[in-house]
Amino acid sequence: MSSMLMNDAMYLLDEAMRKLPEIKTLEAEVESDSFESQPHQHRREQEQRLETARQHVGSDLILANVHVRMMQYTTETIVAPFLESGMVDRIAGTLNYFLLYLVGPERKKLRIKDGEKYGFKPLELLTMIVDIYLHIDKGDPGSTFALNVLKDERSYKQELFTEAIKVLQRASTSGIQMITSFEKFAEKVSDSDAEAAEEVYDDIPDEFTDELMCHLMEDPVLLPTSGQILDRPTIVRILLSEQRDPFNRQMLTMDMLEPATELKQRIQAWKLEQKRLKKQQQEASAMDTE
Repeated sequence: MSSMLMNDAMYLLDEAMRKLPEIKTLEAEVESDSFESQPHQHRREQEQRLETARQHVGSDLILANVHVRMMQYTTETIVAPFLESGMVDRIAGTLNYFLLYLVGPERKKLRIKDGEKYGFKPLELLTMIVDIYLHIDKGDPGSTFALNVLKDERSYKQELFTEAIKVLQRASTSGIQMITSFEKFAEKVSDSDAEAAEEVYDDIPDEFTDELMCHLMEDPVLLPTSGQILDRPTIVRILLSEQRDPFNRQMLTMDMLEPATELKQRIQAWKLEQKRLKKQQQEASAMDTE
């Protein structure tokens, strides 16, 4: 259910957000002083394009708002499914993506005439998105979600959180507690940057590397259909789209994945050893500078 909610919300919102700049451009043309001097056929086509785009956006936004509100409601009481391996990075990326749309440098392109008439209420949408961030973080004592928000290379920017806070403060419709909580969450994400930096490893053994994504595996699993081993988040993302083994295209479901326990233990031991060696190097460097 969590995957369906997220997929539907992302698709519908993305469709609407992409059409809003088109509507803005068409509105500017139709309302310009020179529009009446254009050929009748051209005017008619542009007016029809504008009306069609408005209808599509209105339909998409109505459904998108329903899905986002459902996610807001669901995450208030049920967080675990959104923190599952292969899901947490997707929800983090989705929220970051829409935060970029709503408070990023391109947001002026989304401002259309009578936007609320078509269901476009950016402040209301921003409030729901912020609520979802906070709900998931509250149910995540291990801070996995915050780290995945940070790791999202496509949309994450710390300044977006700062700007979102400013928008909420200017609007004066969000409670002080909500804004304060989001400020703390933004700080938590920023602090995760230092923690992530500590976990950068060099010369990773090939057997510890995810074959498709080329990163150090955290939770290796065996794909029984092909005998290959991948990091669980990698294969879960694939299976959420298509239940087939990426190596031989045979049917593969999540319940068929087999934990590579012995390999995971060796990876964890290797990581501890790398941290120990790094600490020794740092201590030796500090002594040299004294």
